Amino acid sequence: MTIQKLVKRILNRMHISLFRQESSSYPHHRQGQDQFAYRCFVSKSKFQEITDDVKFEDEEKILNRLNNFTSEQFRHQMQVTFALSEELCKHREANGPYLTLLDLKKVKSVGPQRFIELCNRLKSEPLEAPSGNSAKKERIKQKSEIPAEKYFTPEPDSEFLKSISTVTSLAVCIDGVYYTHMSKDLKVHDWNHIALPGSDHHKLPAFQILQQALSIVDKLPKSSIYLNESSFHRKPNPANMPSLIFIAQLQMALQVLLNKDLKETQQHKVFAVKNTFIIKALDLRVGGERISGQHIIKLIEDEQYHDKVSMDPELWQHYHMLANQILRERYSNCLLMALVFWQKFVNKSLSNEGGTDMLNN
Repeated sequence: MTIQKLVKRILNRMHISLFRQESSSYPHHRQGQDQFAYRCFVSKSKFQEITDDVKFEDEEKILNRLNNFTSEQFRHQMQVTFALSEELCKHREANGPYLTLLDLKKVKSVGPQRFIELCNRLKSEPLEAPSGNSAKKERIKQKSEIPAEKYFTPEPDSEFLKSISTVTSLAVCIDGVYYTHMSKDLKVHDWNHIALPGSDHHKLPAFQILQQALSIVDKLPKSSIYLNESSFHRKPNPANMPSLIFIAQLQMALQVLLNKDLKETQQHKVFAVKNTFIIKALDLRVGGERISGQHIIKLIEDEQYHDKVSMDPELWQHYHMLANQILRERYSNCLLMALVFWQKFVNKSLSNEGGTDMLNN
């Protein structure tokens, strides 16, 4: 440190000490103004100390970028936040070019700490600027190329997938367990639900939840594999937490009971499926929100879907006689989960023959 800088810092500290002594004797009604002035004085001295430590060539580089970069360049090439990049450009438009680094302290929301971070970012080498929407397209491409197995927990083994002949998709809810039993040839053998007795399920002790799980397992069709979609709750609140805990406990009990041969076979039969598995496969999203899949059920019923799904008329009649749209939505989710599973792992050639075009139409 040079003698000039050392003297400057000593003088700054002397000024601050004197300022504190004088402000302590001021009347009470002026304390707020004095504290504000003191903070401004400290910030100014802090800014001055920081700028004294910046090399001349770095200062030229920083000022050049401050005066020439656009808001997008600040964000993409220098990794500056959106709000700060906008403020930097607004200040430049309103007050002209940046002449010294101390001009940065006049920018809104730039304090000593952010001043240091900003200088370090602006003097570093810029990142390669993305051309158009190439970066966004690359991220979308990477997400779309995720293997189907990655949506399952645990991940199913390829050899095991070759050996299965039937799949049962489950939807565990507060009032019952909904399911679809479908074979490899896309034949729906059962499409129903098992109602849970009573209404205060969230108050049940663990042994009664296990009893309900045993009763459900006895009524479920025998299947090579069971799928259970992982539910997603964006904003759970204390009012519905007991119900969510009950559903989670029932799911755990079902998983243990349906996997009763795990110790001998070392092979899972129950798999948790991410909700994005169906959303991405069938494009069930508008503006970031999941939409209903009942329009696809209508295509299947009218035999206009690109994959032929066969089902007895009695099952369709039972579906249309359901009391409300909530029940139909649960039924449709189960059917679509089983269908997408076969499309992704067995009938891949069928699922790629214009499925997206059919949905768009």
